[in-house]
Amino acid sequence: MFSKNIGLALGANDALVKDVSIYIKTISICILPMCLAFLLGFSDRLVEKPDLYFKGMVVSVVVNITLNYILIKNMKLGITGAALATGLSYSSVFFIVLSPMLKKDNVINLFVGKFNKKL
Repeated sequence: MFSKNIGLALGANDALVKDVSIYIKTISICILPMCLAFLLGFSDRLVEKPDLYFKGMVVSVVVNITLNYILIKNMKLGITGAALATGLSYSSVFFIVLSPMLKKDNVINLFVGKFNKKL
């Protein structure tokens, strides 16, 4: 919707704005797991698992390189393939850093606590 405006605001010229717009639209599909991966990565440090985020980022780099090769070179998806590879690789970190938050014995987890419906 606003991807062309965002691209122009970030400095894309007329020759690049179409590709930048495609990249922004495609990578935005993965924005939620990417943001949650960063959040949970910092939370893992609080539950004494700082190495887990590092391992997730290493996996992300390997996944990104592999998907770039497959999506750009083999499947000929171009800029869409590059954005999809980046989005999926950063989203893969989410599944790695999520595991400590699923354990009930951690200080920070997804199971303890209640939402107050009466506000």
